[in-house]
Amino acid sequence: MTESKEVAKAQQPKPPLEAGGKIAPIVPRNVEELARMATMIVTAGMVPDSYEPRYKDVPDPVERREKTRANVMLGIAKGAEVGLAPLTSLQWIAIINNRPTIWGDGAIALVQHSKELERMEVEWDEEPEGELDRWPASFGVTVRLWRRNQDTPYTGRFTVGDAKRANLWLNGNRKPWLYYPKRMLKWRATGFAIRDGFADCLAGMMIREEVEDMPVKEPDHKTSVSFLEDDPTAALPAPQTSEEAPEAEVEDIAPEVTEPASCAPEKGSEGITSDTPEETPQEYAQRMAQRARRKLTECETSKDIDAAYRMYCEGACEHLRLAGLNDEADKLAGAYSAAIAELAAA
Repeated sequence: MTESKEVAKAQQPKPPLEAGGKIAPIVPRNVEELARMATMIVTAGMVPDSYEPRYKDVPDPVERREKTRANVMLGIAKGAEVGLAPLTSLQWIAIINNRPTIWGDGAIALVQHSKELERMEVEWDEEPEGELDRWPASFGVTVRLWRRNQDTPYTGRFTVGDAKRANLWLNGNRKPWLYYPKRMLKWRATGFAIRDGFADCLAGMMIREEVEDMPVKEPDHKTSVSFLEDDPTAALPAPQTSEEAPEAEVEDIAPEVTEPASCAPEKGSEGITSDTPEETPQEYAQRMAQRARRKLTECETSKDIDAAYRMYCEGACEHLRLAGLNDEADKLAGAYSAAIAELAAA
């Protein structure tokens, strides 16, 4: 009797699959539902890197998880202010310097979604020939955005010279500027126009790429300048006090014998020039490699060494190979291995 019931149940027709249902995001309605969604995202490992605190700031795993969950909640809440679904908020909103920022296609998507953008125009200068180090500083792009019911466009422009002044051009730590220079020029110009004419669509958020490229504020106490790039004093020992150094040795030191920094301007027949002397790709790569080696010697833990490799050695090795200095690139990679081995032996 039981078997006949199971057979009859198995033979019952199943409801057909139907298409055409409306796709809708899961949107939390209160703080409790928001916390549940954030916990689910953290557990699934779908948290973007910018939402996770640095290990050296929050080493305790329980505290790190709670802080990550709180950041995810705030990111979703900020996205809701501009009409973004929760998962889309995490995709387009990043936490940089403890502030929510919009990045990638998110900024222009918010403007287009607002229906306030009437027309967009992108105008490039005549494209230069040759490698990136030969591109003139005047080359750039102009982006014009017309807002609805307005005759005058909001204009943003960004050039190679602007990128050089911001230390973005040919910077090994800024890979997108090496691989997609025109794309990055366009995004920077577009960001300027959006912030000028469509700030209401961004709800006070800045563009992520702009915030990341801002200089870090130097602390009041002088502890370390290792985070500064190409700092001429980073490799110099701390100055001796009057109690530590004999008076005769202090008198022997003259300004004339101090070597100038590599970035110091050249002195010509008409005095010191205001322009920084241009470097060849080989010179630039070698200077980056020298800086990378110096950073490796300053590391005290394996994590510091790994961080220095990612921040300095990888870019320097890439520039060395692009400049044809493969042996130098192999030596720099070997310096990383040597630093790890030396630390393990100690």
